[in-house]
Amino acid sequence: AGTYEEAQLPIVVPPHTTIAGDSLRATIIKPKAGLDSGGSVQNNRSTMFRMSDATVLQDLVMDGMGGYVPGSPNYAPESATIGENVTIGPFCVVDDNVTIGDGCILKSHVVVRGPTRIGKNNKFYQFSSIGEDCQDKKYAGEPTELVIGDDNEFREGVTVHRGTIQDNSITIIGSRCLFMANSHVAHDCVLGNDIIIANSVAIAGHVHM
Repeated sequence: AGTYEEAQLPIVVPPHTTIAGDSLRATIIKPKAGLDSGGSVQNNRSTMFRMSDATVLQDLVMDGMGGYVPGSPNYAPESATIGENVTIGPFCVVDDNVTIGDGCILKSHVVVRGPTRIGKNNKFYQFSSIGEDCQDKKYAGEPTELVIGDDNEFREGVTVHRGTIQDNSITIIGSRCLFMANSHVAHDCVLGNDIIIANSVAIAGHVHM
């Protein structure tokens, strides 16, 4: 447990502990001598993990260990901007050109692609996909954007796509909205404040609400 500097590697840690390295550096986990079968790896067998190439925030979870929840912006990917008191749970991916505001929670298995700007105190449940390329066949990989306000809740399996250059190149979601499980917001939508989208409702592209 605790925070370790690169100069301290290798680190000897107890079982049921996850160590996450930052971008472009390696983290070595060397189990304590004499661990029983509940330990992660037998003694004298080190395991090395490396973060993906400066763009992905990825949890490192070994057998018997829990997910790592970052407690400091030091664990943010170098190409993203992470606010204060942000919780990013196990197996989340934060891509290039993403801004996550203060107090947001990504519970687990959340994917955020960029360019995306997320405001404060938003909560994303497992398997939500935020800011992915849209499903419009005329989309050709242009750097379009998604902007999300404050205090929204995105339940399990919600998908929100960025815009297209044929419109204003941006999808916008306001504040204090609730997106229930498996709902979808397509490209170029503009949603205001205090909207509730029920389970499995799909909002097509270019819709304003």
